[in-house]
Amino acid sequence: MFRGNAAHTGTYPGVAPREFHRVKWKFPTGARVVGSPVMQDKVIYFGSDDGNVYAVDAERGQQIWKTATRGPVPCTPAIDHGTVYVGSYDGKFYALDTQRGAVKWKFATGGERRLEAKGIHGWQPKNQTFADAFDVFLSSPTVVDGAVYFGSGDGISIRWILTRVSCVGNSRPGTLCMRHQRS
Repeated sequence: MFRGNAAHTGTYPGVAPREFHRVKWKFPTGARVVGSPVMQDKVIYFGSDDGNVYAVDAERGQQIWKTATRGPVPCTPAIDHGTVYVGSYDGKFYALDTQRGAVKWKFATGGERRLEAKGIHGWQPKNQTFADAFDVFLSSPTVVDGAVYFGSGDGISIRWILTRVSCVGNSRPGTLCMRHQRS
């Protein structure tokens, strides 16, 4: 699990390995993997710039499932109660079943807005507009007290209900509970 648990607190329940002896296995994807993988119950979950979210057996390195999105998946997933939460550059936030990779629900954000500027990072020529190659904003979700929180490049932070919690309005799992737009 990324940073120890679904809330990303950075605490781990066990002792870390003292040394690594060799590469146990390699798993190919169709493009680079930017985010950190997360592991639960000997299954590793991660997204790739090939537009897929993967579940891989940690012991053998074999694919259990993959679920396609319509854009790169550079963020680190969060896992909670049998669900993998992850955002994609297709502008959607996904809740996937950990066992099969089936989409439980998805939410359309306003999409990512890439930063670009003339001569960014001192690149030449200074009067040419470049997309920022380091602008991989798509946030990694975190799960706290029955809600998943994530941000999107459209400038809006979002909270989704995972379990029944007190919330103004609808409180079914997978429904929008709070939306905050930066001014």
